[in-house]
Amino acid sequence: MPTQQEHAAAREFYGLIIQKLTNEKGVHAETAIAAAGRMAGTLLLRSLQLPLETLEPGTPVFSDAANEKGPALVGTLGEALSQMNVPFDPQKLEASAANQGNAPLLSVIATQELVEKEMHQIRQKYQLSNEAAAHAAAITTAFMVQKCAQLVDPHIGFKIAAYSFVEGAKTVPQRLAISTNEESKKPWYKIW
Repeated sequence: MPTQQEHAAAREFYGLIIQKLTNEKGVHAETAIAAAGRMAGTLLLRSLQLPLETLEPGTPVFSDAANEKGPALVGTLGEALSQMNVPFDPQKLEASAANQGNAPLLSVIATQELVEKEMHQIRQKYQLSNEAAAHAAAITTAFMVQKCAQLVDPHIGFKIAAYSFVEGAKTVPQRLAISTNEESKKPWYKIW
């Protein structure tokens, strides 16, 4: 069951992603769903504390831990869609297998470059671990599926989301240079 902090972070993640993806035409629905899902997967991958800094960003990474924890993101998505009363029939997932929706307009790395640093700040604001933030981002993904339901059938939105969780959790993320609070607390006269 998600915490109040996870729900609050999910709402802020939603606002951030919509803000960053909005252009003169509006927001591309599949890209919005995929962005939230990819960031959920990215946050989950970062939570595993694998030695990712030695790998090239954008390349595939395979982890048994990601395989074990990834399905929980799908569970969070399904639970959130149910709580939002989004009409969803698991049998229709099979029936809509041929229709995958339109391709997202951004890559995994481009998505990270666009929103990850600010999502990290939101994560810190609510004192969430990367894993808790991953579940908050899965709730954000459910918001995207709900809000895009007039444009993208929720069953297709669910499939885009699930695929995006995998993309984020199995792609070496960008190198994230974020200063810690320890660095900002150094006295002005210390140069090291």
